[in-house]
Amino acid sequence: MTIYRAEVYLPTGVEQLSDVLVSTTGDTGPWNSATLPSAAPLAGGSVTGALALWAAACHVVYSAVAFSFTWDDATGLVTLSADAAAWLKLSDSQADLLGFSALVHDLAAGATSDETPLGAAVLLGLSASVAQPRAGSELYEYRGGRAAALHTRRETRHLVEAVVAADAADVLEGGPLLRAGLHLLTLGDPAAAYDAAAGVWDGQLAVTPVAGSLRIDQIEGQEAEAVLTFEAVAGRAAP
Repeated sequence: MTIYRAEVYLPTGVEQLSDVLVSTTGDTGPWNSATLPSAAPLAGGSVTGALALWAAACHVVYSAVAFSFTWDDATGLVTLSADAAAWLKLSDSQADLLGFSALVHDLAAGATSDETPLGAAVLLGLSASVAQPRAGSELYEYRGGRAAALHTRRETRHLVEAVVAADAADVLEGGPLLRAGLHLLTLGDPAAAYDAAAGVWDGQLAVTPVAGSLRIDQIEGQEAEAVLTFEAVAGRAAP
């Protein structure tokens, strides 16, 4: 299955983003925390995503319960469930990223996004240009003709184009996707690593969009679609 997807990385150490609360008693708790063990993209692909890591962390807290938190590339929605009585409590930020209007969910009954998730999006098409070097260099001169050079920010630059439905463009315009922070882009094959230099033009590529570079244009003659263009750098570590 060919998949075009953009998703944000969720960090560790930021409680409102990295920790979910889980209970097997009721929808008012008491609550136990399940924490991301490492920074991860929301859905994942060739690497495990935050949803799967949260489900595993909840199982560590309640070993008798099997949890399933999944992303659907056909619908662009998140589903949360468990095979026994359990409740999950999200922060406001997590609810927005996963597409839920409510914060507390009955996992035995199951819950699916009732709003458009702001942390990931299914795209109609996605491409990234060949990487261009992006680095800074400073030359320091000393007495006696001595000099030293300092090189920083060893990154590569890409020009990224994404095709989306027009109504999706409105949602993306108001959220974090394609704007700021580390992203994982899936350009067709979620099991491959993007490497244009080796002739691999699809796969997955981790990039950070350049702030203020996002441009949204309607496709001429097709008002139901839009093209989102932005600059991004690769080579930065996950938060």
